[in-house]
Amino acid sequence: MIAPVKPKIAIDPSPKKVIFLTSDFAMQNVIIQMGFVLLTMDGMRLTRVKRFKLLCRACFRLNLDVERKFCDKCGANILQKVSCFINEDGKVTFFDNPKRRINLRGTIYSIPKAKGGRNNKDLILREDEFMTGEKMMRLKQIEKERRREENAIKNTLEGNYWAGG
Repeated sequence: MIAPVKPKIAIDPSPKKVIFLTSDFAMQNVIIQMGFVLLTMDGMRLTRVKRFKLLCRACFRLNLDVERKFCDKCGANILQKVSCFINEDGKVTFFDNPKRRINLRGTIYSIPKAKGGRNNKDLILREDEFMTGEKMMRLKQIEKERRREENAIKNTLEGNYWAGG
């Protein structure tokens, strides 16, 4: 009979202290967000956590979802990444660099006519256009289910119970 071997190492229930040592500012940002103790070799240390949000250049609204392509208030596609932090008052503020220029790509030439088709590369001008194909497929599926239910009801009323399944 084989008996399990008990380890002879005493388990210390006290919490361990973890200290990170880095001079990389991106790593310092992550370490501070996780709540660990941070040391630096050169004395240059982040004083506050830096987070990024998207600022709409059309309506100047701060969008909290950084994965968006269009503003949720006005629908413009002029979202710019800005660094945000929380004041002593608890308000979310952001740093807006006045020297940063707005990207004017795509404003010189006119918009080409949409070609359509399965593998098209048409311009997406609104957020609704992402769902165009998905919406049409869902409508077709709903219509197909409705026709199937109507046929099943008709067959049941006619006495043909095995026709619809």
